[in-house]
Amino acid sequence: MAAVIPQLTEKAIEGMLNQEAKCPLVVQMVQYKKISDPHSNQTTRYRLHISDGRDSSGTCMLATQRNELIENGTLDNLAIIKKFVVLVDLEVVAPGRTVGKVLGDPKNGSKMSMEIQSTISQECEVSKNSSSLTASSTTKSDNNSTLTASSATKSHNSPITQGEQQKIIFPIISLSPYQSKWCIRARVTRKTDIRNWSNKRGDGKLFSVDLMDESGEIRATAFNQECDRFFSVLQPKQVYLIRGGIIKVANRQFTSINNDYELAFSGETQIEPCKDESVYKLPSLLFRFVKFDKIPRTNRKQLIDILGVVEKIGELEHKVARASQRELLKRDLFLVDDTKTAITLTLWGNEAENFKEQGHPIIAVKGVGYH
Repeated sequence: MAAVIPQLTEKAIEGMLNQEAKCPLVVQMVQYKKISDPHSNQTTRYRLHISDGRDSSGTCMLATQRNELIENGTLDNLAIIKKFVVLVDLEVVAPGRTVGKVLGDPKNGSKMSMEIQSTISQECEVSKNSSSLTASSTTKSDNNSTLTASSATKSHNSPITQGEQQKIIFPIISLSPYQSKWCIRARVTRKTDIRNWSNKRGDGKLFSVDLMDESGEIRATAFNQECDRFFSVLQPKQVYLIRGGIIKVANRQFTSINNDYELAFSGETQIEPCKDESVYKLPSLLFRFVKFDKIPRTNRKQLIDILGVVEKIGELEHKVARASQRELLKRDLFLVDDTKTAITLTLWGNEAENFKEQGHPIIAVKGVGYH
């Protein structure tokens, strides 16, 4: 009995390139290409050439969390797939070995108008401490932050109008450098202090926020002028509509967030508080805990999340940085988890000074560096 071949979605490629497609879409993967750098530790990526029977496009990237579909043979050449959000949530509805041919007579979709914003790479040097674990953000077990957020002030950036708020909201997990027009609705789950940085090209300042929606997380960083624009605007636990910025490959050395990309605010970025009923559906925090006994086997270049009981709280210490001779505040916490493994967690700066817990609280820490 002949296999039933699903029908492809008409004008799916055109809709995706113009960002007007209504999901789900059924398209055919004509072929894929493995993209990897033998000199890099970055995860392998796959570029897909897809077709809707009329048009085709070779500019699609498969989200790395779906790599197993290719690696286990489920997603093969000529397979038909159902796309939900930029090839993140997809279902193989007919394997290529069953389809056996390219459907329709697709033309290259690159002839259609498509605006792609170029990405700009900004690098900064962040000092590393020699402690066994360095905390980035500390949270009590009831998910109430131990840090006090500063009061919000009015934004001076161009507002997003009510009409614009009705436009399509992109899931965070769907963002990639290949998109130029997007808007996300996300909750700020973490906000850093302003940090000064210096390298061969000069000095500057920055702060970062972790953003979350129902689909996932992304790290966003504001440099220099954008640091001044948005530091008082973005507040922990609040929800915002954010549009415009530079999407680039994430440096996993500085984040524990499970996302291949990160966001840098730019002069085109617009941020507006979101006050509709949808904000109550957004999660407040997401952890991916690593057991203490597994920490020595983790990649030291990546940040991790931990959960443990405080056995002992060290005194607040004053240290002097060797390079800058700047005074630093430091506090050691001695933790243990259910593997009966003990570790030393070092808090720096405001986190060290503002840690007021007593006794043996259970704490969750997001974004910890292991040394």
